[in-house]
Amino acid sequence: MHFLFKKIFIKFAMMKQIDNLILSVQTKPTWSSKELVSILNPIKQSIIDQLKNEEKVIINEVPSKKMSVAEVKKYDVIYANTMGIPHYMLVHRVKDGIVYGIIFSSKDKAFHNIHHITKDRHFAGSYATNSYLAVPEEDAKEKFIRVYEDRKEADLIFRLIKEYYKKMLNIR
Repeated sequence: MHFLFKKIFIKFAMMKQIDNLILSVQTKPTWSSKELVSILNPIKQSIIDQLKNEEKVIINEVPSKKMSVAEVKKYDVIYANTMGIPHYMLVHRVKDGIVYGIIFSSKDKAFHNIHHITKDRHFAGSYATNSYLAVPEEDAKEKFIRVYEDRKEADLIFRLIKEYYKKMLNIR
């Protein structure tokens, strides 16, 4: 009987948290993603813990694929934030403490993509975009993923990004 009461109490507490969350979200007309994450994370963890306790879900904790390196080089792939959204970035150049690179996307947007990736096992089917991003070198060192597999394809992407910006900016 005590176990049943405890389960009912926990479920009631979770429902109360959800009700409070809904009321909280309704207090503002718009929210930034960071604000929502800070509100949603506690309840997410609470639900996950409850489901784990009831053995209804198994969570496989996967270690981060990111690692630190002493130096970032051309052809490296890092995990970079673009307007708060993480994307893979192919490093094109490192100069004066800034890492410059091309953002990859899984979405096929003709106006945004410059190359359909085929030669790299992990990124095959993805797209190199026309987004050229600058990241502080210290941040990039902490977000290293690996080296891009096919240098010829990477060089093609670098050439295409240069051509794109020359054409867009009308540079001869």
